[in-house]
Amino acid sequence: MMMMTVFRKFALGAVACTGLLSCMTKGDAPAAEDPQGGNGVYYWRTMLQLDSVERRFLQVNDVKRGYVRFFDIVVDKSPMAMDPVMPNATLQVKDSMPVDEVIPTVFITVDAMKEMQALESMWAEKIVKRICNMCSYNGLPSPREVQLDCDWTGQTNSAFFNLCREVKKELLKVNPKGKVSSTIRLHQLSQTPPPVDYGVLMVYNTGSFSNPNEYNSILTEASVKPYMKYLADYRLDLVYALPIFKWELAFHDDKFQGILRSGVNLDNEQLAIPMGNNRYRLTQDTIIGSTRLRPGDVIRKEMVTPATITAVKRMIERERGDKDISVILYSLDSENISNYTEDEIKQIY
Repeated sequence: MMMMTVFRKFALGAVACTGLLSCMTKGDAPAAEDPQGGNGVYYWRTMLQLDSVERRFLQVNDVKRGYVRFFDIVVDKSPMAMDPVMPNATLQVKDSMPVDEVIPTVFITVDAMKEMQALESMWAEKIVKRICNMCSYNGLPSPREVQLDCDWTGQTNSAFFNLCREVKKELLKVNPKGKVSSTIRLHQLSQTPPPVDYGVLMVYNTGSFSNPNEYNSILTEASVKPYMKYLADYRLDLVYALPIFKWELAFHDDKFQGILRSGVNLDNEQLAIPMGNNRYRLTQDTIIGSTRLRPGDVIRKEMVTPATITAVKRMIERERGDKDISVILYSLDSENISNYTEDEIKQIY
């Protein structure tokens, strides 16, 4: 009975998507075989709908691959839950994405991964079936590749590795050339690589965003350097995800309050006073998104300069020895794109 309920919840997820993906990939261009070649971009919103800025970005930068988050897998905390985990935040498709290949990406929380232990084969079948249902519903060809994103730890690496193997088995039933990739956090470089075709090294969120004394939690050269010693001998092909996003982090009495999901005008001196080091002290009560802030609260504004991104990329090139490093930018969003000039984006790629 549990297996039937789980199956229905995962299999029926496709009906949450609207629109068509029949024009999602450009032309009939074959998907690239080499993960080391071609520019890529992550798309991490719950609705696929591009504006003119985002479309121009894909065209001007000759983006070949779109790593599109299809859904998350989280623990079902409902008091009426019959299943330990559930799909969440399913992508709604309203638009096309003009790239050579769309790669369905699934984010799995660590807690969900714990619940999936010993049942990886069953969950792999459900995941691949759900992805295929979503592709079919939206007019997209059967997936050639699936990416799994999980911050696995020593407690969950065995389960995650088994899930990678089982997803590959299921995908090969759909596509004989099917591949599975996974994200790799910097701290995972010192551990055995997962059994996937290649990994995406996530070179961002390298610091502690909840630490009030952190300078820039998105990316600094100093935060990446300790992990470079593992790169040369890491036994897995890698591509590299680099950040082009920015955010504002709120603190009250040095305690982290949250990431501000709505924009805040920190240049308004009636609202905030600059403190230096990209920090601002609020002078009045305000509500930003769902976060209530009070006078004296501190907002830290974080963004990575093109110089820092390219310096980190050169650091990776020196250690890895790759002649041609393929880059995926996180993430495709007109607000993110506006942080950089076209020349700066090309330099990063």
